[in-house]
Amino acid sequence: MYRQGRVHEIQGRDERIAAIAEEYTKSPENTLVISPDNRSRAEINERLHAELQRSGLVSNEEHCIRTLVPRQDLTGADRTWAERYEVGDVLRHSRASKETGIGRGAYAQVKSIDAPKNRLTVELAAQPCVHPMPSELLFRLTTVELQSQTWSRAPGCRS
Repeated sequence: MYRQGRVHEIQGRDERIAAIAEEYTKSPENTLVISPDNRSRAEINERLHAELQRSGLVSNEEHCIRTLVPRQDLTGADRTWAERYEVGDVLRHSRASKETGIGRGAYAQVKSIDAPKNRLTVELAAQPCVHPMPSELLFRLTTVELQSQTWSRAPGCRS
C-alpha cells in the first residue's frame, strides 16, 4: 500500500480526521478506515456522518438508537465493590446461579447501590422484582457490565 501511494500520514489530530472524512466521502463504498482505538473510532465516525450529511449522501433525518457497550473501566477487583457501579448499569450474566435463580445470559439493571454494605439492588429484565445481592456474588457470576449509549443515525448511514 505504501508503494501504491495509498497510505497517508497527517500529524494533527483534527486535520487527520478532517482529511479522513473528506477522502471517505469521495468513495464511501470502496474506502476502509482503520483506527487504533475506540475513542478515535467514535470521533472519526461522527465526522464521517456529518460529512456524509453535508454532502447529501446521507439524510439529515436522525433516528436515535440505544445500544449497550461493555464498560472498559472496571477491573476484576473493581467488580467486587458496589461503589464502582452506577444506577442504570446493565449486567449480563454469563453463568447461571442456583443461589440467586438468575439464568445464564440474563440481563439485570442496577436500581440502587448500598456502598457501606457492598450491595447492589438489580432488576432482572424478565422478572420485574428487585434482587439485592452482594457485588462479590455478581463477580462470581462473571457478569459483563454494560453502559447505555445513544447513537443518532440517519437513513443510509453505514458508520
